[in-house]
Amino acid sequence: MVKVAIPRRKWVLPIALILVAATFIVFGFLFARSRNDGEVQARKDTQIGFLGDSITAGVGASDARRSYTGALARQLGGREGIQPGVNIVALGGASTAALEPLAFQLRPDSSLVVVAAGTNDITRSPIEQFRADFERLLRAVRSTATASSLVCLGAWGTPRNTRIYDDVIRDDCQSQGGLFVPISDLYVVGSMRGARGPVAPGSPPPDDFHPNDAGHAAIASRIAETLSGTDRSFSS
Repeated sequence: MVKVAIPRRKWVLPIALILVAATFIVFGFLFARSRNDGEVQARKDTQIGFLGDSITAGVGASDARRSYTGALARQLGGREGIQPGVNIVALGGASTAALEPLAFQLRPDSSLVVVAAGTNDITRSPIEQFRADFERLLRAVRSTATASSLVCLGAWGTPRNTRIYDDVIRDDCQSQGGLFVPISDLYVVGSMRGARGPVAPGSPPPDDFHPNDAGHAAIASRIAETLSGTDRSFSS
């Protein structure tokens, strides 16, 4: 039997080129991933502060990620390519006056602060009292997070019940250089409230007042849309 020797030399160069190309691809991928991770890491100190009542605490949402605070952080973070920190200061059932001393728990380095007050005042505080309380609340926020962008949510309820309170919130917020975001129109959409899906373990029983997952998502989107319509970048 005659054995035919197959020259191996002709395979050496193609194999070497393949190995070199693969090495460059792997190292290029690792470098790009390391660089991108570094960029995200460098922006993790960007903070969003939230100050409010039970809605800000996430009541009605099936879990924290589906609350408007969690949804907004994801939307803004994804839009600007960062991973913001979230600082939530919330007290269920709190009036505006009760929120004022809590404002000092906000992080001083917050880039954005969202204030949600007024909902519990509709049945408790005469409008002039609310006006004075809301002015003090915003002064407390400004004295704590001095360089932050400011967003003020309107009261949660029917437009008929919230109108005069929203007027105060809008005027005082704009006087502080903030943006007013009304949400009473979302309240009247029945699918935005009540149990519409799973309820987070340990949460209060669902009711027809607090926003559900869809309502929280709509509030977050409303805030994000309002910010996107301005030249303000909360990560600056």
